[in-house]
Amino acid sequence: MPEADEAPEGEFVVIGAGFSRTGTLSTRVALEHLLEGPCYHGFVPAVERPEHIPLWINVFQSERLEAETSRSLLKGYRAGLDVTIYNWYKELMELYPSAKVLLTVRDPHKWYASMKTLQTVSFVTHQPYAMVMRMMGMGGFVDWSGVVWSKRCPGVFGRIIRAMEAGEEEAVALFKAHVEEVRAHVPPERLLVFDVREGWEPLCSFLQLPVPNFPFPNVNDSASMKKTFDGIRWMCWGFLLAVPVLLACLLPRCDTMAETIVCSLLVVGLFPAMGRFFNSLIKKQGTTKQ
Repeated sequence: MPEADEAPEGEFVVIGAGFSRTGTLSTRVALEHLLEGPCYHGFVPAVERPEHIPLWINVFQSERLEAETSRSLLKGYRAGLDVTIYNWYKELMELYPSAKVLLTVRDPHKWYASMKTLQTVSFVTHQPYAMVMRMMGMGGFVDWSGVVWSKRCPGVFGRIIRAMEAGEEEAVALFKAHVEEVRAHVPPERLLVFDVREGWEPLCSFLQLPVPNFPFPNVNDSASMKKTFDGIRWMCWGFLLAVPVLLACLLPRCDTMAETIVCSLLVVGLFPAMGRFFNSLIKKQGTTKQ
């Protein structure tokens, strides 16, 4: 099996089998540095490549990851982590037989607490947030969240959602069962069980790459994530209430139809501007080092 630094340029060499909230964003930053190429993550369709959303929605709804679709989505990426990858890690192992498997782990009870925080993202699928975000041009993000955060979501993530609803005991049991399943399915020489607290050494040794001379990344802790999405929640309400007030103040001052149209367009134009702002907040949440 070729090592990461021996793989053909652009080849997909690391398949992440670890659940969300096991340090996947920190590991993403680390892998992008080590592999000198991009790492696919659940953040990619959500905020970086929205054109991927319809393809992933079709994959999740059909419960099949076709080879052609996978190669199209992952073209140019050196590694992959999070829900778009671990939900299909077995299929990806067959598609990329030289790739190694990285199982990110953490204390399962702390994972459960962090996942409860992550579930706040699903608020965008409810009203009035879904309506406001669609008006802001973020309908793809709403659709993506609606598919992924549904109890009907196929595969591993669907089981996570259902286990989370059942409570901590069942969720922790599922986490442990997944770890054992991956250990049983992946050949030992192809697998690294990795806790980000271990830092660079085990990851670099696994990939046979030199250890960087700076600390291992720390991205997207639960507290900052909750703060970001709580802020978006309140801004949605504020914007929803502010628009009619703004129109009520401006339109009576318009003396002609042209002025009325211009004022209306200016107010409506605030929606896509706010959408770009929201998108930048979410993207920043997934890339900012702590």
